[in-house]
Amino acid sequence: VLHAYTRASAAGIAVNPASRTAAVNFANVVLADPGAWSWCKNDPCKSRLRLHALDAIGDAGDRRTSYLGDIDAAGPQFDIADRIRLARLLLLAPGYADRGTAEAHALADRVYQTGALATFNAPDRYRWFAQPVIAQALMTRLLVVQHADAPTVDRLTRSLLALRRNGSWGCACQNAAALDALVDVAAAAGPPANINATATVGSLPVASVVFTDHRAGSQTTNLPAARLPHGQNPVTLTLANPGTLHYALTYRYRLAGPQRGQLNGLRIT
Repeated sequence: VLHAYTRASAAGIAVNPASRTAAVNFANVVLADPGAWSWCKNDPCKSRLRLHALDAIGDAGDRRTSYLGDIDAAGPQFDIADRIRLARLLLLAPGYADRGTAEAHALADRVYQTGALATFNAPDRYRWFAQPVIAQALMTRLLVVQHADAPTVDRLTRSLLALRRNGSWGCACQNAAALDALVDVAAAAGPPANINATATVGSLPVASVVFTDHRAGSQTTNLPAARLPHGQNPVTLTLANPGTLHYALTYRYRLAGPQRGQLNGLRIT
């Protein structure tokens, strides 16, 4: 709840001050005495509650390190989602950056990257109950805090978006975790730059597009095959001014000869 209040305030949404104060006070109670509840009497459970309380307090702007050493010591007993959450907390906590970096590197070894995607692979012993959306979202937030390179964060974000089904990631908690990560990615990227981009095939310029603010630039260029350079030639996008550009390029061509599929059932383009 405290984390939700913090996100809402950052977005300019009015939050009842009394409700926010009550949430802060409750998080402080959990941090100080997680064993106050009858269902949480063993040390791993207490450490897990303290982790979530300290994480919420930190996101609210209070970067205290109370009990963080004890929480870190219990880290090997946490599930994979809480291990990622702990690594992010360590990275942000004063005096714990080295520990956070070590944990982040160990977790990053489980990110499987392809040309366009990057997926976090949970260890075998967690796969039967781990929620892929939660782990993917938390790993994305962790690498944003770690200032990972833009292509890696972009691939993680694409993989997170690919986990949607019918526009949703699943339950409310999964939707919240995914949106949390997307907010962090957007905040780290900052406002989009105005970019002029030119596409070339080999040395031949074929199109120029202007990308402005959040509006997606789109252009279709028809190019006769006779104008294309001979041999293998890469399609290159050159930016006239600095910035990060996310783009998609689609190449379509007409088959040579008569297009028989028009009359005989199947046409391939």
